Amino acid sequence: MKKIITLFLISLFGFAQNKENNDFKFQISAIPAFSNFNYSGINNYLEDNNLPIANNGLIFTPSFSILYKPFSDESLFMNLVIGINNSKSNKNNLDLEQNVVLSELGMGKYFIKKNKKYLFAGIAIGNVNQNIVIVNQNTSATAGVQNIVGALKISSKKNQYISLNTGFDWAIDSKEDVLIGIRLAYRIGINEDDWLINNKALTEISKTNANGFSLGIAISMR
Repeated sequence: MKKIITLFLISLFGFAQNKENNDFKFQISAIPAFSNFNYSGINNYLEDNNLPIANNGLIFTPSFSILYKPFSDESLFMNLVIGINNSKSNKNNLDLEQNVVLSELGMGKYFIKKNKKYLFAGIAIGNVNQNIVIVNQNTSATAGVQNIVGALKISSKKNQYISLNTGFDWAIDSKEDVLIGIRLAYRIGINEDDWLINNKALTEISKTNANGFSLGIAISMR
């Protein structure tokens, strides 16, 4: 995924050209969004061990996207999306910090491009990286999980998904340089969460995947 994103960015800045109105090569968007995740499996494990739990359900995932049109067909485009979340919780003098990073790359097609209005849909492949760190502020041992010394690090990095997405943009200036719009996507998990605890496989939890939806408002520039 990292190599694909690198090649995408190189082609983006190497071939991007100036545009006239809706004849553009790339569009950059900031997307305040909410995404739904199912962390019931890891949270059940954390609760059973009297540990603070991770943020679950609908969480805030501010994102940005780069849309690029490298094809002769101006209705087709490639799209890179990255979203993040950072949250914290506390229980029994234990501090939990959770980091979630979504990254996806895909293709889409414009179905409407007129009167300053743009409607599109696409498909992408993505990955969710999840990292949880639990620290005991009072002692050197984290209670409840075999007295592991120091910070307890839980991660899941191989959690791929397919994203079916759509969006609508409306240009708010005469040159169509600035747009506002909405984004909606549904993730279909390809595999199950593969959790590690301090780099050791954590097998005694119920399996979940990246299934979920996201909804956001997009503020874009060309």
